[in-house]
Amino acid sequence: MRGEGKIIMYKNHRRSIIIRTWLIILLLLIMADGVFAGDNFTGQYKKKNGEINVQVLPDNKLKFWINTVIGMHPCNIGEDGNTVAVFVDSNRAAFKGEQNCVVVLRFEKNKLKVTTKDCDGYCGMHAVGSMDGTYIKKNNRPDFPK
Repeated sequence: MRGEGKIIMYKNHRRSIIIRTWLIILLLLIMADGVFAGDNFTGQYKKKNGEINVQVLPDNKLKFWINTVIGMHPCNIGEDGNTVAVFVDSNRAAFKGEQNCVVVLRFEKNKLKVTTKDCDGYCGMHAVGSMDGTYIKKNNRPDFPK
């Protein structure tokens, strides 16, 4: 009887270690999912009057190109294909351009919300503010200018 008690205690202790190990692995995977969430942000997003193309880069950065049109008046940032924003957290990136222009890109499930401030210099007369809004992901491959 004495030996059986030790065997049961050993089995329970071993089971407890295995459960703890799996919990730690699961927690690490969940945390890693948040850290690398940007991997699935790459793609082409569209809305009625424009599109934005995004490619996640190493070192918490992303390349983007945004193009909107109101009538004959365009609004473009990144048409050279080399404009880079920096992730400020797991689902937001920011770009600071000329004349204090700031673009904030906020990623949600298959959506990208764009907010701009002081970016009038990138836009035609009637297109100011046209980059702001919600874009829906249409493709996993961005289409940058060549």
